[in-house]
Amino acid sequence: MTATASEAGAGRPDPPESEDGILVAPKAAIFFLGALGGTQAVDPIIASTALVKASRGLAMEGGMIALAASISTVVLAATVISMGLLGDRIGWRRLLIASLMVSVVGDLLAAAAPVAELYLAGRALAGLGLGGVFAASFAYVRIITPKNKVPAALGLYSASGSVVLVTLSLLGGALASIEWRAAFLIVPVTCALSMLLATVLLPATARLTGGPTDLLGQVLLALGIVGVLVGISHLSQGVSDPQFWLPTLAGVALLGGFVIAEQRVESPFFPVAVLRNPLFLGAMAAGFVYNFTQSSTVLQFSNLWQYVSGLSPMKVSAGTLPFLLVGIIAALLTGQLITNGLRNSTVIFVGGLLCALGGFATLLHRPGSGYLTLLPALLLLGFGATMASIPYGGLIVKAASGKFSSFYGPVTSSRTTIGQIAYAMGLALSTVMVDKLTTGGVVTRLRESGVPPTRTGTALDSLGIYVRTGKDPASRLAEQTLSVAKASYLNSFKVTMVAVGLLALLAALFGATVLRRGAAVEAAADAADTTTAEWAGE
Repeated sequence: MTATASEAGAGRPDPPESEDGILVAPKAAIFFLGALGGTQAVDPIIASTALVKASRGLAMEGGMIALAASISTVVLAATVISMGLLGDRIGWRRLLIASLMVSVVGDLLAAAAPVAELYLAGRALAGLGLGGVFAASFAYVRIITPKNKVPAALGLYSASGSVVLVTLSLLGGALASIEWRAAFLIVPVTCALSMLLATVLLPATARLTGGPTDLLGQVLLALGIVGVLVGISHLSQGVSDPQFWLPTLAGVALLGGFVIAEQRVESPFFPVAVLRNPLFLGAMAAGFVYNFTQSSTVLQFSNLWQYVSGLSPMKVSAGTLPFLLVGIIAALLTGQLITNGLRNSTVIFVGGLLCALGGFATLLHRPGSGYLTLLPALLLLGFGATMASIPYGGLIVKAASGKFSSFYGPVTSSRTTIGQIAYAMGLALSTVMVDKLTTGGVVTRLRESGVPPTRTGTALDSLGIYVRTGKDPASRLAEQTLSVAKASYLNSFKVTMVAVGLLALLAALFGATVLRRGAAVEAAADAADTTTAEWAGE
């Protein structure tokens, strides 16, 4: 298929509208696009797995390690919307191949880096490149898929990404345990193969020229996102810590400046009016359910097994497999159900409800209980979160294909930025909650067992040493502290997961309500475009 520009010169490629159109999306192409999305998702997982050995090998310390852990995802989130604009301008296949090349260079540089500075440069390049990879892979779904088949295509896209994520993350963990540099070869090899497949499976799209550049808007948006993400990453240090509130406030101020600037500039690169669109608001809510639940679940279950059960990293990875594998089933089933007429508002609500039930299911776990008592929670959380991911993508695609079609690239690419912010919030908020509840519980239990307040500080210090090093306690007080800490941690874990599930349900209720109330308004405002009624189910 050859794409055409809109009359304004800054539109999106025109997709086929039915199976009688020029191109019907082959399943192989959709599976390939999902695999590209999975490659982007697995890169930071592999990097996190390899970080301990990489930081030791490159003599990283403190802030350098924290920067190494987050730099690729921060760069990706800050630049991916601009990548969407670039995809409209140069053509999506050109952007995809160029981004794959940048990703290869970035991770090869990280793998071969003799010093920490080059490692950081490589990870930043990888984030930049993989942002373009994801932007192109997601945008292509609508480009090559008939409108009535998009939900099913997104289900296959998500399932394919999950398969790649599970497979490559396990391979990355195995290689990282042997040699951390070898783990960083996985993504370059995958990207190199993808360059060849892209030319075979994907159609070229036209270069859409003459649209806005709006460099000021792009810079304000990128810096604002960086500020918010950096601030959220320091939330665990407390809301009064300048490392949290300074970048967060600066980021919010820059994002506010971005909104004002986009409303005043003659040719904005991103339509801020989409932030009031019911489809987009519903997508944001669904994205929160998916990303917030996913990050909280994987992190907190992993920490529970590592700190309380004492499992090895490989066993921890294996323990989370049901959460990921059930998502494959959920993605395929949900995509087909929406294609057959199930409302997006219903899907989002059910997804949030399952997440809430999953949070409460953690209450089944007791001290000394086996893995199977946590399995219902993992399955409910995994199925519910993945259910929400299908309308999350579909509603953004539909918003970008309707009245905001002249901003197709930036709007579809915003999915990643929304997801990164929600994901970071899940990591930060769940960590803070578990830490605060655990510390309070430890202090209370020590006091009840007769430990004087003057020795509480020493007890907590010994607990910190265990968390950082994994070494067994060396004193009776330390043994006592660790014992009560494990019990307190388990209680804190369960309370936190219940809270995570309830927050997901609240977000789902908001999204479902917005879609239901907004559908009629959207349909009346644009009677010629049935998108809202079709996708919101009203």
